[in-house]
Amino acid sequence: MEGSLVLADANGFFDEGVRTQMCAMIANLAYNESTVSKIPDVVSSYMTKAEGYMERFMKATKKPTIEQTLFYATLLVNRATASKDGKIDKARMELALGQTDNLLKLVNKPKESFYQLKLACLTQLGRNEETAELLEVYLKMKPDAKTYWQLLAATYLNLAQATKDDQAAYTYQVRAILTIERAQALGLMSTPTENIQLVAIHFNIQQYEKAIEMLDAGLHNGKIENTQQNWELLYNAYHQINRPAKAIDSLKEAAKQFPKVGQLDYLIAYTYATVLSKPDEAIPFLRSCIAKGGSDRKDRAYVYLAFLAFELKKYDLALEAATQAVKYPDGVKDGTQILNAVKDALSEREMKRQRM
Repeated sequence: MEGSLVLADANGFFDEGVRTQMCAMIANLAYNESTVSKIPDVVSSYMTKAEGYMERFMKATKKPTIEQTLFYATLLVNRATASKDGKIDKARMELALGQTDNLLKLVNKPKESFYQLKLACLTQLGRNEETAELLEVYLKMKPDAKTYWQLLAATYLNLAQATKDDQAAYTYQVRAILTIERAQALGLMSTPTENIQLVAIHFNIQQYEKAIEMLDAGLHNGKIENTQQNWELLYNAYHQINRPAKAIDSLKEAAKQFPKVGQLDYLIAYTYATVLSKPDEAIPFLRSCIAKGGSDRKDRAYVYLAFLAFELKKYDLALEAATQAVKYPDGVKDGTQILNAVKDALSEREMKRQRM
């Protein structure tokens, strides 16, 4: 076929229309060969050949068919993503995007594959605004497409992360929330993972009351996964709106769910001592934390217990805790300071006794 076309071009055989159709046939044959071989260089050679002949065909054809336009767009996308280093050929991808636009104009009711192809182009080019617009249009036509709801929410979050404008970032995150809520109204995007994602967005834009409402309900009805991290998120949400008593209650309930986790007791102690100024009530929880193996850092509970005990003038307890704290590399500095302070206090107390 190629040989015939070379002779035809050189000698004027056949009319232009026939030679143009031969280009399309060669392009299809070359593309089919590229899908058969497993040798990268051979694949690349056939893909290059297919693209070249198809480019000539498209330039010579005033009204290509839907199938021809789809084939050329698909070919360009494959070529644009075929680099060994994983980089996208943006010039080819732009050409492919142009062909997908032509494709969508050729029919009154485009197939789903047409939208998928254009979405692939927009996504690879990082054109998130246009991706969101296209997804909104598509979901109006096919609202039961769960994958597209997920992609739309992710696109809005990508836009929020990319912008340096705080108000724009807020707006995009609100759109992500509304996207998930619209999907959930249709019975979609209601898994525990998607529910906690929705909570996280509310938390990120400081809608703490809504985050608390969702977390509290979800942790009890199973719509949000029962994990230590999610209970701590509930605690943090209460903490953000200055409701320490509720924050402590949430941690106490979490401690029942995870009875071997010392970090929860540590956070309860911290809230009692630091937020509520009730160090006496913090002491038992620090002891409980230590009994369970400590917090996220082994020395931390000992150091904090030593500090609080010293402030409360419970020097024997402070001495015991500080002695344990210095056994850990991270606790040497703070533990030593408290240990020295305790020894000085005990020495002074002993001197007073002797004088009496």
